[in-house]
Amino acid sequence: MANDRLDGDEVPLTHNLLAIMLGVQRPGVSVAVEALERKGLIRAGRRVITVRDRKGLMAASNGAYVRPDGL
Repeated sequence: MANDRLDGDEVPLTHNLLAIMLGVQRPGVSVAVEALERKGLIRAGRRVITVRDRKGLMAASNGAYVRPDGL
């Protein structure tokens, strides 16, 4: 969702901030981020997540996410 509102593919997010936003523990975010990285969907760096394969990321959500503009 944050990527929809930013120019480019970089989203300034930390694992801790994602955990707070999702209401989960930080280690769980790290496990999920690593899984998405292994699939080549994102790349995580210090304080930034880069979307590498947006269509693949949306497909991985199993229909749970649709862009607000319908794209």
